Amino acid sequence: MQGCLSATMAFLATLSFAPSVHAEIFLNVYGSAKHVEARSGLNEANYGFGLRSEDGSILYEAGAFRDSRDNLSKYAGTGYQYRFRYVGVGASAFVMSRPNYRDGNLFLGALPFLTLNAGSIITTITYIPAFDRFPQTVFVYWSMNPFISK
Repeated sequence: MQGCLSATMAFLATLSFAPSVHAEIFLNVYGSAKHVEARSGLNEANYGFGLRSEDGSILYEAGAFRDSRDNLSKYAGTGYQYRFRYVGVGASAFVMSRPNYRDGNLFLGALPFLTLNAGSIITTITYIPAFDRFPQTVFVYWSMNPFISK
């Protein structure tokens, strides 16, 4: 619970840099990971929750989820995406804490992503290259806002 609270506080602090009060707020539902170089024992059901705010091409996110080693990972960050109608391509920069990486200390990261926008539901597909002891991974999650009618 403390991890969710920390991530939410970081998200709210990040929003203070948002350029507009017209940003749309979404609930992130974290989901699924596919480890390309599959190893036994890795968790591919990365359940968790977070918040996302979009203001045009700029997005802000924070959340917590069960990572591939079944530990609670927490992050907050910002990103930019270029949209071609219903498809977005972008990159995000974030600060993250993972109990099984760098002794749980905060670290910085940046990752590319692809979004599929269906109005009130956004599917985000993030590519995570292999690093340290972690395999190459594709991570998928959904952002939902039932109040959008586009």
